[in-house]
Amino acid sequence: MKNLEECRKEINEIDGKLVELLVQRMYLSVDVAAYKRANGVPVYDAEREQSLLHRVEMLAGDAYREAVLAVYETILVESKKKQMEIVG
Repeated sequence: MKNLEECRKEINEIDGKLVELLVQRMYLSVDVAAYKRANGVPVYDAEREQSLLHRVEMLAGDAYREAVLAVYETILVESKKKQMEIVG
């Protein structure tokens, strides 16, 4: 078993990677919004969102499915908010 400090160190490293990836994802969301604005595509795409959530659910597996889905639902909310700022 790892000690508390080792666990916290690993968690901090993972958090750093997660934040970096989330920021990258938001930048891409801005690119998506620019495309949608230029092409008259609505921000919300129910089919895409359900497909993404289903994929995430399968990737997460049984042990942490609900927790991972909850995080992704928040990510999608924030992504749509950012896109709405751009698309109007």
